[in-house]
Amino acid sequence: MNGTASKNTGPYIVAGIVSIFLIVIAYMMFFLPKMNESKALVSQAATAHTNNAALTAKAEKIGAIAKNIGPLKAQVDEFNLAFPSAAQQQNMIDTINQAAASTGVTLTTLNPSAPAPKKDDTAAAPPPPVTQAKQSGTDLPGPAPAPASPATQAAAASTAQLGTVSLKIDGTGTLDAVQAFVVKLESLKRPILVHELQIDKLENGYHVMANGETFLSAPLVAPAGSK
Repeated sequence: MNGTASKNTGPYIVAGIVSIFLIVIAYMMFFLPKMNESKALVSQAATAHTNNAALTAKAEKIGAIAKNIGPLKAQVDEFNLAFPSAAQQQNMIDTINQAAASTGVTLTTLNPSAPAPKKDDTAAAPPPPVTQAKQSGTDLPGPAPAPASPATQAAAASTAQLGTVSLKIDGTGTLDAVQAFVVKLESLKRPILVHELQIDKLENGYHVMANGETFLSAPLVAPAGSK
């Protein structure tokens, strides 16, 4: 009986082992790759979500900056008008003449100087070494350096961080006209720093004298994307 029972159950045991083996093979070949693929897709989705969030934040930041480009360009234009990159003396002379004409002041002197680097922002250059020449056993100093020409000074001022143009203004008019003219000078878009202001009474009016300086600077660049 026992031999017969063993013969009857043996095929079932073998079939069970084969079935388990086939299930393991199917799991390794089909289910495991699909699970790994699903995990990869989940990871890609998380990465895409993170990138989208970063791009959204960047877009919002760019949008906020873009809203400020217009006002910023206006400030750049205002600065370049107040502190031009070149002397632009003719524009300045025309503006002061218009201020005088509109207030009733007759200008007798309007004398801007050549532009020069602002002393506070320009380091003093060391004096050039004196060359010595040997002649008959006596040391003789070399030739003195030639002074810089006005054109060289103007070129140096145009490349300096901040340059100045000295001004001397004289004019005559009534007291109201002279006072109005001084107010006009104070309100010019190109600022004038007045070091000396004198108003004297004349026989038929008043005389106004102002000594000061205006400034020039390297131009600011308008923000990219502004129109």
